[in-house]
Amino acid sequence: MLDAFRLASVICITCRPRTPVFCGFEHGNWANLGGEMNGGAQTRMAVVRGLRWLLLAALLPLLLAGCARVAAKIDGYMPTELVEAEVGDTVRLSMTLTNTGNRPRAFIARATVLDAQGSVVRAHETVLDPPLEAGKQTTINWDHIVRREGTYEVQFSLWRDADTVLGYMPDNARKLIAVREAEPEDPPPAAAELGIGDRVQVSAALRVRVAPGTGEREVASPYYPGSMPVGSLGTVVDGPTEADGYVWWKIDYDRGVTGWSAQDWLERRTGGG
Repeated sequence: MLDAFRLASVICITCRPRTPVFCGFEHGNWANLGGEMNGGAQTRMAVVRGLRWLLLAALLPLLLAGCARVAAKIDGYMPTELVEAEVGDTVRLSMTLTNTGNRPRAFIARATVLDAQGSVVRAHETVLDPPLEAGKQTTINWDHIVRREGTYEVQFSLWRDADTVLGYMPDNARKLIAVREAEPEDPPPAAAELGIGDRVQVSAALRVRVAPGTGEREVASPYYPGSMPVGSLGTVVDGPTEADGYVWWKIDYDRGVTGWSAQDWLERRTGGG
């Protein structure tokens, strides 16, 4: 309340007319104000007081609203060390943050995953709902599924809104995920001999290459996700050819991919389909 009275005094001093014709007194005459003002001057002074308080009442909500402080900080993140995973694994990403302001706020938390070339692979985002109370801490978790082998960098960020960032951690994206291709631990027994025109089905995640051999590059196709999923169907169109300890067949897969695959993970389909 004392601050409000001080504010009213400032407003009065700032806004007070400098001629005694309006206020009925000069600056410095406060001591003799009661005895020297006539009735008309007292009336005008009362009007000035009323206007002063009306102005204060109008400005006070705006001044109080200006005291709101929106702030937050990132306290930590996980993982902090390199995590090794296989294609198809899930890596848990976490960020802990604190609302250091004085108002509840629906902050935006993000975890951005980038590949070795710096391109964004996935940007996980969570809008805090309900808003985080002032002084409170919370932890956000995301499950990131790794779909290709390689190394990946991660950076966490905290946002006041979609356009205003409050902080990053770490300051620069760090290499935190290393993914290797999953291979069957124990190769299944060799399938029965195949032949041109046979229908086949993939029994384990299987690579498709441009030519027979484990050193040949894999096919490039928008329909090829890095390996053929279990259950994928196709038709034998060429082969067999032996290379690097495997028997290879050229398969025209139903999903629009054609290339060479090792026979050990191909099963002959019978009865159509």
